[in-house]
Amino acid sequence: MKQKSLTYESIAQKLRLSPATIKRRLNSDDLTISQLSDFCSVLEISLYDFLDMSKEQTVKVHLFTEEQERVLSRDLNYMLLFRNTLLGLSYEVHKQHLHFSDKEMRKALRELESVELVRVMPGDRIVALVHYPFKWRRGGKLEAAYNERIHQSIMARSRHFLDKRDELKNNLNNFQAFEFLLSQESLQNFCAELGDVYKKYSGLSQMYLKQKNPQAEVVSGILMVDRFSIWQEPSSPGLPQ
Repeated sequence: MKQKSLTYESIAQKLRLSPATIKRRLNSDDLTISQLSDFCSVLEISLYDFLDMSKEQTVKVHLFTEEQERVLSRDLNYMLLFRNTLLGLSYEVHKQHLHFSDKEMRKALRELESVELVRVMPGDRIVALVHYPFKWRRGGKLEAAYNERIHQSIMARSRHFLDKRDELKNNLNNFQAFEFLLSQESLQNFCAELGDVYKKYSGLSQMYLKQKNPQAEVVSGILMVDRFSIWQEPSSPGLPQ
């Protein structure tokens, strides 16, 4: 706004809202994606570029310690409990979401408290001690456990789809294998564009987390593009890839 010499009044005029509404939205903690998109249009910047700019100005990233990763990787439900704490879920909602008994819930919280990830306050209020953004250790236990969990889940889901293909025909849209004939340049462009899509929705995910959006759902997947052919055995050098 400062760079473009925009005021609350000038933005309000372009969006056909009152200056008070604009000021309230810009100073609130629950700005919606639609409202943010409207502001970006007035600022003549894409939402995607805006997200990239916000990443550059973000606070210092917390790197999980080896002890924290040991606890989180031993039971990935603990990772989910920690992440849901960031979203502000209550003790009872945590239990329901994780299908934990009270005993299991208490044990999980003690584990997370022992490595200083959360603290249980009076009235069973759970507070996160590590705030977003954070990341796992490259090649560490948590990354390995998470990747294995995703792999197992997707393989099980794909087998379920294939076993019940006719019943689940409409749900196969999000499970799409493909075969292309591409030049090296086209392949590089394809991978770069997929990377841009990943970055875009990764940025939106970060925004939902910061907003503590209760409607947001966890979505997982594997995106893999490689130069191989289903018509060729991996050990066969004879056919072109």
